[in-house]
Formats: sequence, C-alpha cells, structure tokens
Amino acid sequence: MTMLMMISIILSLSMTMLTCVSPLSMAINILLIALTTSGLYAAIHSTWLSLLIFLIYIGGMLVMFSYFLAILPNQQKFSSHSIMIPTVSTLIFMFVFSSVIDSWTVYTPMLYQLTTTMFCAHNMPILMLLVLVLLFTMVTVIKVCKLEKGPLRSFMSL
Repeated sequence: MTMLMMISIILSLSMTMLTCVSPLSMAINILLIALTTSGLYAAIHSTWLSLLIFLIYIGGMLVMFSYFLAILPNQQKFSSHSIMIPTVSTLIFMFVFSSVIDSWTVYTPMLYQLTTTMFCAHNMPILMLLVLVLLFTMVTVIKVCKLEKGPLRSFMSL
C-alpha cells in the first residue's frame, strides 16, 4: 500500500507541475517529486543509491532554478484551486490500480540484477563519459559567470 501511495503522490505532483506559476513553486514541486521518488527507490532497493540520486538531481536543479529566480520578478500569487485536479486524479488512480499494485513484489532478483548491471565493468566507459560531461558543464558554468559583474539582475531602486 505504501508503494501505491508513493506512486500516486508522484503522479499528483507531476500533474501539479502544469499549474505552477512561478519558478519557486516549480522548484519546491520538483524537490518533492525527487524526494518521493528516492523514497520509493529506497523502499524497493537501496537507501544509499536513492540518497545519491536525490543529491545529484537536486544539485542540478538548484543551478537552473537559481538562475530563473534571479531573472524573474517576484510574484505573490498562489492559487489553491489548482490542487483540486491532481488530488481527484490521484484518488481515481488509487481506486483503479490498488489491486494491481498490491500484487507487485517489493524485491526480486531480476530488479537487483538490472540495477547492478549499470555499474558493471563493461559500462564503465559510459559512466566515465557522464562524469566528464558533468565536470565539463560545471567548469563551463564557472568560467561563464564573472564574479566582478555581480548578480544577474541589479537591485537598484528606480
């Protein structure tokens, strides 16, 4: 039942992404989706790997949303009626798929094998390529940002 609840929360938060108005609400929504997804992965397989996935995902999203927050003006509106559609669809999903998801097993040897094949020796060149791409992206962002220029948006009074 907890898997059903986590999956329905992930779907509900994903549908709420369509109604996000400001980048701050979108960042909070993505943070909650990442937290719920890593909680689901921790329930299925490994807590250590789910923690790493969460930290990598949030670290990447932090750069993007901090850039958007620096550029866009402040918005004070928050609509609570936009939560109604994902809530109703989550309840429908839970009632329809509750019998199907209850029959899922939490741990299977095939699931463990699929997870560990990503870190096998023949996949190391792909993982090293991904590490180098992330390192190159980080160095590029650092070189593009000039510290003497200050913030992206000046906060001088008009």
